[in-house]
Amino acid sequence: MLSIYLSMVETEEEKDLVTELYNTYKQILFNVSMSILHNTADAEDAVQETFVRIISNLSKIDCANEKRSKAYIFVVARNICYDILRKKHKVVFLDDDRELVDTNAVENTEILTDVLTVQNNIKMLSPLLKNVSTLYFAEEFTVEEISGMLDISAESVYKAISRARNILLQKQGDMKND
Repeated sequence: MLSIYLSMVETEEEKDLVTELYNTYKQILFNVSMSILHNTADAEDAVQETFVRIISNLSKIDCANEKRSKAYIFVVARNICYDILRKKHKVVFLDDDRELVDTNAVENTEILTDVLTVQNNIKMLSPLLKNVSTLYFAEEFTVEEISGMLDISAESVYKAISRARNILLQKQGDMKND
C-alpha cells in the first residue's frame, strides 16, 4: 500500500513524510478503527481512506508539532469510521416496498440512533470541547496526552471534559423530556 500512497505525492520531502506517517500510524489507526467498527475489512478500508485524505491534505500536517498532527490524524480516522458506520446502516428496501429486516434490526436501529444522536450533539459543541471530548471519550487518550496534543494545560482539559459532559447530559435530558 505504501507504494500507492507514495505515487500520490510528487516531491521527495513529501514521500519521506508519507513514509514516516505510514510506518508510525498504520497499526494505531487500524486499532482505533477496529475499536469503532468491529470489522476487519471496514477497519482496513478506514485506514486506507485516512491515508488518502491525509495525503490530499499534507499541508495540515505540522512536522514541528507532532502532537497536533497526531490529533488531526486521529480525528480524520474517527470521522471516516463514523461515515462507514452511517453508510452501513442505511435502510434497504425491496422492490415491493417491504423493509429488509434482520433478526437484530430493531436493536441495531436503536443503538445506531443513540450513537448518531450523541455524534450530532458532539458536533454542536465548540471546536475545543469537540476535540477534547472526542480524544478523551472515544479515543481514550489521557488528560496529559490531550494536554500535550492540543497545547493546553491539564486543568483546561479537565474543565473542557466537564463542560462537554454537562452539555451532552443536558441535551440528552432535553431529548428524553420531548
